[in-house]
Amino acid sequence: MFRKKKKSANIVGNSWAMYSYNYGEGQRAIISFDVERAQEGDHEGCNHSIRVIIRIPLIGRVLENGLPVREELPKLQQLEDDLLQMLEKHRVSCRFVGRMSYGGMREFMFQVEDVETFRAGVSRLDRRAGDYEIELREGEGWQFFDEKVKPKPVFWQQISDHRVIEELVKAGSDPHSLHLIEHTIVGEDEKLLRIRDELQASGFTEVWLGDGRLVMGKESRLTLDEIFGVTGKLFSYCKAVGVKYDGWGAAVVK
Repeated sequence: MFRKKKKSANIVGNSWAMYSYNYGEGQRAIISFDVERAQEGDHEGCNHSIRVIIRIPLIGRVLENGLPVREELPKLQQLEDDLLQMLEKHRVSCRFVGRMSYGGMREFMFQVEDVETFRAGVSRLDRRAGDYEIELREGEGWQFFDEKVKPKPVFWQQISDHRVIEELVKAGSDPHSLHLIEHTIVGEDEKLLRIRDELQASGFTEVWLGDGRLVMGKESRLTLDEIFGVTGKLFSYCKAVGVKYDGWGAAVVK
Protein backbone atom coordinates (compact mmCIF):
# COMPACT_ATOMS: atom_id res chain seq x y z
CA MET A 1 0.00 0.00 0.00
CA PHE A 2 3.04 2.23 -0.01
CA ARG A 3 3.49 3.91 -3.37
CA LYS A 4 6.31 5.93 -4.86
CA LYS A 5 5.15 9.14 -6.47
CA LYS A 6 6.63 10.27 -9.78
CA LYS A 7 5.42 13.86 -9.70
CA SER A 8 7.46 16.81 -8.45
CA ALA A 9 8.87 16.17 -4.98
CA ASN A 10 8.40 19.91 -4.29
CA ILE A 11 4.65 19.33 -4.09
CA VAL A 12 4.26 15.55 -3.79
CA GLY A 13 6.22 13.43 -1.32
CA ASN A 14 8.12 10.33 -2.39
CA SER A 15 6.04 7.79 -0.47
CA TRP A 16 2.28 7.49 -0.14
CA ALA A 17 0.04 4.86 1.44
CA MET A 18 -3.66 4.09 1.48
CA TYR A 19 -6.28 2.77 3.87
CA SER A 20 -10.06 2.42 3.77
CA TYR A 21 -13.02 2.05 6.08
CA ASN A 22 -16.81 1.69 6.05
CA TYR A 23 -19.15 4.21 7.62
CA GLY A 24 -22.84 5.01 7.80
CA GLU A 25 -25.12 2.63 5.93
CA GLY A 26 -22.95 0.82 3.39
CA GLN A 27 -20.70 3.79 2.64
CA ARG A 28 -16.94 3.44 2.08
CA ALA A 29 -14.07 5.90 2.27
CA ILE A 30 -10.62 5.47 0.70
CA ILE A 31 -7.83 7.69 2.04
CA SER A 32 -4.39 8.11 0.45
CA PHE A 33 -1.79 10.18 2.27
CA ASP A 34 1.78 11.46 2.41
CA VAL A 35 3.60 8.95 4.65
CA GLU A 36 6.41 11.33 5.61
CA ARG A 37 3.98 14.00 6.82
CA ALA A 38 1.87 11.42 8.67
CA GLN A 39 4.89 10.03 10.53
CA GLU A 40 6.44 13.31 11.61
CA GLY A 41 5.83 14.70 15.08
CA ASP A 42 5.37 18.45 14.91
CA HIS A 43 4.61 19.79 11.45
CA GLU A 44 6.79 22.62 10.17
CA GLY A 45 5.69 25.13 7.55
CA CYS A 46 2.70 25.12 5.18
CA ASN A 47 0.38 26.06 8.03
CA HIS A 48 -2.73 26.71 5.94
CA SER A 49 -4.90 23.80 4.85
CA ILE A 50 -6.87 23.90 1.61
CA ARG A 51 -9.11 21.11 0.35
CA VAL A 52 -9.99 21.05 -3.33
CA ILE A 53 -13.33 19.22 -3.33
CA ILE A 54 -14.61 17.61 -6.53
CA ARG A 55 -18.30 16.69 -6.52
CA ILE A 56 -19.18 13.93 -8.97
CA PRO A 57 -22.71 13.77 -10.49
CA LEU A 58 -24.35 10.92 -8.62
CA ILE A 59 -26.63 9.28 -11.19
CA GLY A 60 -24.81 6.50 -13.02
CA ARG A 61 -21.38 7.77 -11.99
CA VAL A 62 -21.17 6.92 -8.30
CA LEU A 63 -21.58 3.46 -6.76
CA GLU A 64 -24.00 2.77 -3.93
CA ASN A 65 -21.08 2.88 -1.48
CA GLY A 66 -20.28 6.47 -2.51
CA LEU A 67 -17.15 5.72 -4.55
CA PRO A 68 -16.84 6.67 -8.24
CA VAL A 69 -17.50 4.08 -10.93
CA ARG A 70 -14.47 2.75 -12.79
CA GLU A 71 -15.09 4.98 -15.82
CA GLU A 72 -14.66 8.11 -13.71
CA LEU A 73 -11.20 7.19 -12.42
CA PRO A 74 -9.17 8.31 -15.50
CA LYS A 75 -11.02 11.65 -15.52
CA LEU A 76 -10.31 12.22 -11.83
CA GLN A 77 -6.66 11.26 -12.29
CA GLN A 78 -6.34 13.71 -15.20
CA LEU A 79 -7.91 16.46 -13.10
CA GLU A 80 -5.42 15.74 -10.31
CA ASP A 81 -2.52 15.85 -12.78
CA ASP A 82 -3.81 19.14 -14.24
CA LEU A 83 -4.12 20.63 -10.76
CA LEU A 84 -0.56 19.72 -9.80
CA GLN A 85 0.79 21.05 -13.09
CA MET A 86 -0.96 24.37 -12.56
CA LEU A 87 0.44 24.65 -9.05
CA GLU A 88 3.93 23.92 -10.35
CA LYS A 89 3.51 26.42 -13.17
CA HIS A 90 2.61 29.16 -10.68
CA ARG A 91 5.44 28.07 -8.36
CA VAL A 92 3.04 27.65 -5.46
CA SER A 93 4.73 26.72 -2.19
CA CYS A 94 2.55 23.87 -0.96
CA ARG A 95 2.48 20.16 -0.20
CA PHE A 96 -0.07 17.67 -1.53
CA VAL A 97 -0.76 15.58 1.58
CA GLY A 98 -4.01 13.68 1.07
CA ARG A 99 -6.56 12.31 -1.36
CA MET A 100 -9.99 11.28 -0.07
CA SER A 101 -12.79 9.48 -1.91
CA TYR A 102 -16.17 9.16 -0.24
CA GLY A 103 -19.82 10.18 -0.59
CA GLY A 104 -19.62 11.02 -4.29
CA MET A 105 -16.63 13.29 -3.76
CA ARG A 106 -12.90 13.28 -4.45
CA GLU A 107 -10.93 15.65 -2.22
CA PHE A 108 -7.34 16.77 -2.74
CA MET A 109 -5.82 18.15 0.45
CA PHE A 110 -2.93 20.59 0.47
CA GLN A 111 -0.90 22.32 3.14
CA VAL A 112 -0.06 25.78 1.83
CA GLU A 113 2.31 28.65 2.58
CA ASP A 114 0.65 31.43 0.54
CA VAL A 115 -3.11 31.08 0.20
CA GLU A 116 -3.50 33.78 -2.46
CA THR A 117 -0.87 32.22 -4.69
CA PHE A 118 -2.55 28.84 -4.27
CA ARG A 119 -5.92 30.26 -5.29
CA ALA A 120 -4.32 31.76 -8.39
CA GLY A 121 -2.77 28.39 -9.20
CA VAL A 122 -6.14 26.61 -9.21
CA SER A 123 -8.15 29.45 -10.78
CA ARG A 124 -8.42 27.76 -14.18
CA LEU A 125 -9.28 24.30 -12.90
CA ASP A 126 -13.01 24.88 -13.44
CA ARG A 127 -12.44 24.99 -17.19
CA ARG A 128 -11.05 21.46 -17.14
CA ALA A 129 -13.58 20.01 -14.70
CA GLY A 130 -16.43 19.42 -17.16
CA ASP A 131 -19.60 18.77 -15.16
CA TYR A 132 -17.76 18.23 -11.89
CA GLU A 133 -18.42 20.89 -9.27
CA ILE A 134 -15.33 22.30 -7.53
CA GLU A 135 -15.21 23.86 -4.07
CA LEU A 136 -12.31 25.13 -1.95
CA ARG A 137 -12.40 24.79 1.83
CA GLU A 138 -9.72 26.50 3.86
CA GLY A 139 -8.45 26.18 7.40
CA GLU A 140 -5.53 27.00 9.64
CA GLY A 141 -2.84 24.60 10.80
CA TRP A 142 -2.63 20.85 10.30
CA GLN A 143 -5.68 19.90 12.36
CA PHE A 144 -7.76 18.50 9.49
CA PHE A 145 -4.85 16.41 8.21
CA ASP A 146 -4.07 15.03 11.67
CA GLU A 147 -7.70 14.24 12.50
CA LYS A 148 -9.16 13.15 9.16
CA VAL A 149 -6.30 12.03 6.90
CA LYS A 150 -3.43 10.75 9.06
CA PRO A 151 -4.29 7.12 9.89
CA LYS A 152 -5.23 6.04 13.38
CA PRO A 153 -2.97 3.26 14.74
CA VAL A 154 -5.36 0.49 13.67
CA PHE A 155 -5.18 1.67 10.06
CA TRP A 156 -1.39 1.43 10.10
CA GLN A 157 -2.11 -2.24 10.81
CA GLN A 158 -4.34 -2.37 7.71
CA ILE A 159 -1.53 -0.86 5.65
CA SER A 160 0.86 -3.49 7.02
CA ASP A 161 -1.67 -6.24 6.22
CA HIS A 162 -1.82 -5.14 2.60
CA ARG A 163 1.95 -5.17 2.31
CA VAL A 164 2.23 -8.71 3.73
CA ILE A 165 -0.52 -9.93 1.39
CA GLU A 166 1.30 -8.42 -1.60
CA GLU A 167 4.55 -10.11 -0.56
CA LEU A 168 2.87 -13.52 -0.20
CA VAL A 169 1.13 -13.23 -3.57
CA LYS A 170 4.39 -12.11 -5.17
CA ALA A 171 6.04 -15.20 -3.67
CA GLY A 172 3.44 -17.42 -5.37
CA SER A 173 0.54 -17.70 -2.91
CA ASP A 174 -2.94 -18.14 -4.32
CA PRO A 175 -4.99 -15.44 -2.56
CA HIS A 176 -8.18 -17.50 -2.97
CA SER A 177 -6.75 -20.49 -1.07
CA LEU A 178 -7.06 -20.83 2.69
CA HIS A 179 -3.86 -19.94 4.56
CA LEU A 180 -3.05 -20.59 8.20
CA ILE A 181 -2.54 -17.04 9.44
CA GLU A 182 -0.30 -16.97 12.51
CA HIS A 183 -1.00 -13.93 14.69
CA THR A 184 1.62 -12.85 17.24
CA ILE A 185 0.81 -11.14 20.53
CA VAL A 186 3.46 -9.87 22.97
CA GLY A 187 2.92 -9.17 26.66
CA GLU A 188 2.88 -10.53 30.20
CA ASP A 189 2.48 -14.30 30.44
CA GLU A 190 -0.56 -14.06 32.72
CA LYS A 191 -2.41 -11.91 30.21
CA LEU A 192 -1.32 -14.09 27.30
CA LEU A 193 -2.75 -17.19 28.98
CA ARG A 194 -6.12 -15.50 29.35
CA ILE A 195 -6.00 -14.26 25.75
CA ARG A 196 -5.12 -17.74 24.50
CA ASP A 197 -8.18 -19.23 26.19
CA GLU A 198 -10.47 -16.50 24.85
CA LEU A 199 -9.14 -16.80 21.30
CA GLN A 200 -9.41 -20.59 21.36
CA ALA A 201 -13.08 -20.17 22.23
CA SER A 202 -13.34 -17.98 19.09
CA GLY A 203 -11.88 -20.60 16.74
CA PHE A 204 -8.14 -19.84 16.96
CA THR A 205 -5.58 -22.59 17.57
CA GLU A 206 -2.47 -22.27 19.70
CA VAL A 207 0.81 -22.34 17.77
CA TRP A 208 3.26 -21.12 20.40
CA LEU A 209 3.23 -19.73 23.93
CA GLY A 210 6.30 -18.78 25.88
CA ASP A 211 8.81 -16.07 26.76
CA GLY A 212 6.19 -13.34 26.63
CA ARG A 213 4.98 -14.27 23.17
CA LEU A 214 1.76 -15.92 22.03
CA VAL A 215 1.15 -17.13 18.48
CA MET A 216 -2.39 -18.08 17.54
CA GLY A 217 -3.47 -19.47 14.17
CA LYS A 218 -6.64 -19.10 12.15
CA GLU A 219 -7.39 -19.93 8.52
CA SER A 220 -8.19 -17.12 6.12
CA ARG A 221 -7.99 -16.21 2.47
CA LEU A 222 -5.59 -13.47 1.45
CA THR A 223 -8.10 -10.69 0.92
CA LEU A 224 -7.60 -7.43 2.75
CA ASP A 225 -11.18 -7.30 3.99
CA GLU A 226 -10.95 -10.81 5.44
CA ILE A 227 -7.48 -10.35 6.95
CA PHE A 228 -8.14 -6.90 8.41
CA GLY A 229 -11.48 -8.12 9.69
CA VAL A 230 -9.40 -10.25 12.09
CA THR A 231 -6.29 -8.11 12.65
CA GLY A 232 -8.29 -4.93 13.28
CA LYS A 233 -10.24 -6.63 16.06
CA LEU A 234 -7.10 -8.24 17.50
CA PHE A 235 -5.27 -4.90 17.43
CA SER A 236 -8.05 -3.14 19.37
CA TYR A 237 -8.54 -6.06 21.75
CA CYS A 238 -4.84 -6.29 22.59
CA LYS A 239 -4.64 -2.56 23.20
CA ALA A 240 -7.60 -2.74 25.56
CA VAL A 241 -6.08 -5.53 27.69
CA GLY A 242 -2.58 -4.04 27.78
CA VAL A 243 -0.61 -6.25 25.38
CA LYS A 244 0.75 -5.66 21.87
CA TYR A 245 -0.53 -7.17 18.65
CA ASP A 246 2.72 -7.82 16.79
CA GLY A 247 1.51 -8.69 13.30
CA TRP A 248 1.03 -11.91 11.37
CA GLY A 249 2.63 -14.22 8.86
CA ALA A 250 1.75 -17.24 6.74
CA ALA A 251 3.41 -19.84 4.58
CA VAL A 252 3.03 -19.67 0.81
CA VAL A 253 0.04 -21.71 -0.41
CA LYS A 254 -0.18 -22.33 -4.16
